[in-house]
Amino acid sequence: MLLTISKQLTQSVWTGVIAIFILLTTPGFVGAHVLRTGDQDVMICFWMLLQLFYFFRYTKQKRKNDLYILVLASLLGFLTKSVFVFFWFPAFASFLILRKQFLPFMRRPQLWYALSTLLVGVLTYYLVMDNLFEGFFSNILETVLGRYTITIDQDQHPFSYYFERFYQVQFVPWLWLLPIA
Repeated sequence: MLLTISKQLTQSVWTGVIAIFILLTTPGFVGAHVLRTGDQDVMICFWMLLQLFYFFRYTKQKRKNDLYILVLASLLGFLTKSVFVFFWFPAFASFLILRKQFLPFMRRPQLWYALSTLLVGVLTYYLVMDNLFEGFFSNILETVLGRYTITIDQDQHPFSYYFERFYQVQFVPWLWLLPIA
């Protein structure tokens, strides 16, 4: 997938080869939570990469199918690991604002059809699951959204813990080469 994306975006397969090499030699990706264990994190990475690719392609080519694939990747990512797949959306909005494309983007009817489809899919999932399992929605609110307001699993690390892990362990040595890239 990285090869295909790099070929389409940069017209060079070497960008994809380098990206794959960096990804496979990055402890944060190959480590305990993503590639090696094959848990949901690897699938959420896949769906989020698809989101990025089809968002950028849609902003360039304005093909409806790209938007629909973006929404499908978002819905499948949501079904994989809940609301985490929507973390790109503020970045998408910022990108559009910086490129002065936000208002034209928001005026497209196909955007509203696509977002409506996504919203219906998310709400249907929550309604069905809450119907099947009493208290499902309140549990989701507590576990997914609550993890930003309370400490989970007795973790007693300082606020900066994950930022420090990011540049000390998870993305070494590649993070230090980023400024010259």
